[in-house]
Amino acid sequence: MKSLLQEGSSVATAIEKAWTEAGKPIEFTIKILAQGEKSFLGLSKEPAIISLLYDPKKQTAPLLEKVKTAIPRKREEPQKQKPKVRPRIEKKPPAKPQAPPKRRELWEEKLVTLITSWLKDTIDLMGIKTPFSTRVERRTLFLTFEKPLIENENDEKMLLSSLALLFLHALQKKQKRKMPENKLMLTSKRSSSGQQK
Repeated sequence: MKSLLQEGSSVATAIEKAWTEAGKPIEFTIKILAQGEKSFLGLSKEPAIISLLYDPKKQTAPLLEKVKTAIPRKREEPQKQKPKVRPRIEKKPPAKPQAPPKRRELWEEKLVTLITSWLKDTIDLMGIKTPFSTRVERRTLFLTFEKPLIENENDEKMLLSSLALLFLHALQKKQKRKMPENKLMLTSKRSSSGQQK
């Protein structure tokens, strides 16, 4: 039995180097003496060290050469070339134009109903009995109160913008999808500038 000591950047490379240097023996034993350490960037700080124990009588190289010479090689015959056939290209009639897929409405009827019911419940809890109108234009839902909700105009704008934001977030959670294009504007006849979120 012979022993071979080998260093490498990793245990696997050290084993491979030692096995090749020993003449690729069939039977061998490996002892790992040091795992090796790598730095933060993966560079080797300390090399891996292994010991390879093998019997020099049992090696693969001479055995493989004997096997190669003992097996007669088959003679390869050239393959007959098949005649090339061009594939036929069938002309298909032009496809009928398909109708464009229906685009989902930004403010479906069920969403408008949901928002208006939330708004009615909220103003009832606040003790406000002011009626409001609803209209949809493109991607904006307008909810306009017939008269001011609060005497102070700035406080009313803050209230309406907060409600619009709250309703949109609640609607997104309920629908379980984002609706970045949907806009909600709550206004009163006095605050015609409105709050849009």
